[in-house]
Amino acid sequence: LNELMENPSIIDEADCIGLPGGFSYGDAIAAGRIMANLMRETLYPKFVEALRRGVPMIAPCNGFQIAVQIGLLPGPSLGEDWSNEAPTPVAALAQNNSAKFIDKWVEFHVPSDTRCVWTKNLKLSENTAVIPIAHGEGRFVPKNDEVLQNLEETGRIACRYGAQDNP
Repeated sequence: LNELMENPSIIDEADCIGLPGGFSYGDAIAAGRIMANLMRETLYPKFVEALRRGVPMIAPCNGFQIAVQIGLLPGPSLGEDWSNEAPTPVAALAQNNSAKFIDKWVEFHVPSDTRCVWTKNLKLSENTAVIPIAHGEGRFVPKNDEVLQNLEETGRIACRYGAQDNP
């Protein structure tokens, strides 16, 4: 990260970008917040340039939390362009409803209309599979109902927890 922060132009050569998981900075304050704050001003413009070029990005676990806090997710609505400056986040990954750290296998499904390059062609039994999760802040909370409705209407939901497993 230090090398990337010192030379953000490294991103110009990327064919794929990954924001890794792993409890950055011990998830002090909030999951991914410190890492997101470090990356926001320096790397957001380069990430946006790459996304405009069609470079795929993957951000599992803590990386997803970071991408949301940077303002990369959920991204612009269809027909809109990326902001040149990091926007105020319109969603958060909040504490699990149980208020406990969850570490287990859960059911998830992929919406049939997803546009996500990572999940749209998964061959799942009835669009359902199981994956491991391990987090204390894994509940996606949009700013308002319009944000969620827009994500649903534009096919920008990659996967969802099964009804019994939503934290």
